[in-house]
Amino acid sequence: MKSGTSLFGSGSSDSSAHRIGSDLIKEVGKVADVRWRSYGTGASLCLLNLVLAWDTTMPPIALPTIATSIGASALECFWLGLSSLVVATCFLPLFSTLSDVFGRKAMILLALTFFAIGSFIAAVSGKITGLLLARCIQGGGAGGLYLLPSLIVSDLESPKERRNWSAILGAAWAVGAITGPVFGGALTNNGQWRWIFWLPLPLLALPLAFLAFFAKLRPASTGPVLQRLRDIDWIGLILLGGSLISTLYGFTQAGPLQPWQSFRTILPVLLGLLGLLVFLIWSWYMSIPSYISLEGLLDRTKLATYFCVGIQGMIGFAILYLVPLYLTISYSHIDLTHIGGLLCSWSVPLAVLALLSYTTAASSTVHRPMTYFGWFLTILGIALKIILKRESPKIMWICIAIFSGMGMGILYPTLSAFALTPQRRDDAAAIRNFIFFQTLGQTLGVGVVCTVFVNTLHRRISGIETLKEDAWAYARDAYALVNRVRDLPAEQEAVRIHVVDAYVGSIRVVWIVLTALAGVALVTSFLLKRLGIRGVDEEEIGKAGGGLPELQS
Repeated sequence: MKSGTSLFGSGSSDSSAHRIGSDLIKEVGKVADVRWRSYGTGASLCLLNLVLAWDTTMPPIALPTIATSIGASALECFWLGLSSLVVATCFLPLFSTLSDVFGRKAMILLALTFFAIGSFIAAVSGKITGLLLARCIQGGGAGGLYLLPSLIVSDLESPKERRNWSAILGAAWAVGAITGPVFGGALTNNGQWRWIFWLPLPLLALPLAFLAFFAKLRPASTGPVLQRLRDIDWIGLILLGGSLISTLYGFTQAGPLQPWQSFRTILPVLLGLLGLLVFLIWSWYMSIPSYISLEGLLDRTKLATYFCVGIQGMIGFAILYLVPLYLTISYSHIDLTHIGGLLCSWSVPLAVLALLSYTTAASSTVHRPMTYFGWFLTILGIALKIILKRESPKIMWICIAIFSGMGMGILYPTLSAFALTPQRRDDAAAIRNFIFFQTLGQTLGVGVVCTVFVNTLHRRISGIETLKEDAWAYARDAYALVNRVRDLPAEQEAVRIHVVDAYVGSIRVVWIVLTALAGVALVTSFLLKRLGIRGVDEEEIGKAGGGLPELQS
């Protein structure tokens, strides 16, 4: 009896141990499956961030060559950037809403597909109309890719994972921002500017395949799809998009192309501003959720945050478009690869300070002092650019660029900390609004550069006795003429000096405008309230355009 009991007990113990071991192996397998999917998703989003950073930083340095190759005017060159940014700004909230209806994965794949199609069309286009169409399609995809990874951040539960992944993806963006001008300059210098648009295609194939077949992101929410689609503020989308395009079109063509008092200038500007007013009224009083969340928008911290991040976006993109132009026209003896390398004196401090500030802001209560200091450095860096001249040594530009790069780097993580509300359930709306106003600022930044630079250049060329008859042509073809000015023979050095001084003087006026705007932003930042516990312990928004993979089984 004892023996039989002993044998039965032994067998039962072996069987139980076998089942426990089998269950343990299954659990380990599940954990391993979750981990490799999570890391693969994170790597895919890192690659997307890298490509987006390249798409932002490579085209500006190539604009003079693009203008010469396809015969584009200065206005058309600026709209190569504006078209993408306007569409991205308008599509940001739409992708946010649709990602709730159809799920994160479906929308990020759709955005990625749009971006890839736009890149392909841009690479093969031989005319400016094709490039503008391509940039619009790219902008539609970029609008989703800027936002959706950051929404995936808000789907994660662990604050530590959110901070860690945000830092990694921010680093990927930084690598792209630093290397983009160098690669763009090298490709353009060798007559291969179309590779700026070819290059993303093979790199996008990898995240497209992994996200489609292996990533497990937040699924679609429950409820009737048609009803949820009817609840989207489609009228708000139309009002916002039409108003932005109309306003920017009127402002950017005003001056040498169309007189400021012309109805072709006044009418689109007035219609655009009226449309924006109607959009705000519609969004405030409508019964369905507004296209841009206005809840709590009258809070002084939110208003100050969105204003400051908009000005920051304006300054960042103004620098991206103006600095390559200044360096290209002033230093005709150096090639575009070298010019791209000079831009590192701005982008490297920006990346380093953004990472350091993000680490500091995640564990301290010094957000407001850091914001003030960031604006101070930004103002100092922009104001010092006003003294740059045609013959200014490169070391002078490098030292000045470091200040503005450090200031911008500090502002990225500190301003993002103010965007969140104490309730985590409001994160999606907060993230959407934050990135929307940042992208809107970037759009307005390119518009301001275009309007101020072209008008000032026309006025300055008109003041040169030997060139005033061609002032309109210089203003119209400001980008295409850059390479011609660089290639002028020695016997026309006097002409080159006059033209370069006109370009540099026109850029100086933009720096003055941006310095004033940065000063207003500094004053506005004093309205920011001190962050509570959640702002210190659960810093949630990384660099705009960055995001986190969702670690779900």
